[in-house]
Amino acid sequence: MTAIAFFIAIILGLVHVFGTHLTFLEIDPRSGWLSAGAGVTVAFIFLYLLPELSHFRDLLSDHPHFGAIDELTYLLALTGVALFYAMEHLAFHTRRATDETDDSPFGHDYVFWLHMGWYALYNVIIGALLLYGDQTTPRGLATYGLTMAVHFSVVDASMRHHHRHVYRATGRWILAVAVVVGWALAALVPLSMALIAISTAFLAGGMLITAVKDELPSRQKTRLLPFLSGTTAAAVLLTLF
Repeated sequence: MTAIAFFIAIILGLVHVFGTHLTFLEIDPRSGWLSAGAGVTVAFIFLYLLPELSHFRDLLSDHPHFGAIDELTYLLALTGVALFYAMEHLAFHTRRATDETDDSPFGHDYVFWLHMGWYALYNVIIGALLLYGDQTTPRGLATYGLTMAVHFSVVDASMRHHHRHVYRATGRWILAVAVVVGWALAALVPLSMALIAISTAFLAGGMLITAVKDELPSRQKTRLLPFLSGTTAAAVLLTLF
């Protein structure tokens, strides 16, 4: 399964690399794919990640260092929500009007690198979890990989909106490499159950805020039917297969 997980990590990285060609995601009015992707992400959180968190909560209750806090896994998920919301807020409110004509491949402000740092960590976690949990089974690995590919396409559209040229020139490569780095770290260094639980909780929080902010930018831009279609399709996949 390690080799298959590596192949999926490469595929996920390529989603970032070639995401700039998905120009239909940037149309106005809003692309239905973004809403469908958000629906897939929400279903994945509630039907896949939250049951995992419940399982980890029981495991951590007996841990000598983490057992004192009953709701630690959910507290960590809430932390993920807060941190990713803060990153999005910072990126939105400090984005400069000149970014569209900025031809530097490295950016000129700290916001880009702060944003990249958080999302790189996010992708490292996603890559590492390819080798743990339900992902150790062919079905679980396929479900996880497919969902993350859809999720990455939505993330890419958001990052291109915020950082424009610098994301196309540099950012997408950082996020692509981060997924493979995560897989490599997990393959070389066995992760403790506590670290897996913490990583899964952080991932759940990050995915939740990403899905919400991309699906609900405003009532005028929300696409209800694609969102419900994505949620339904993912729910069927996660519960029946």
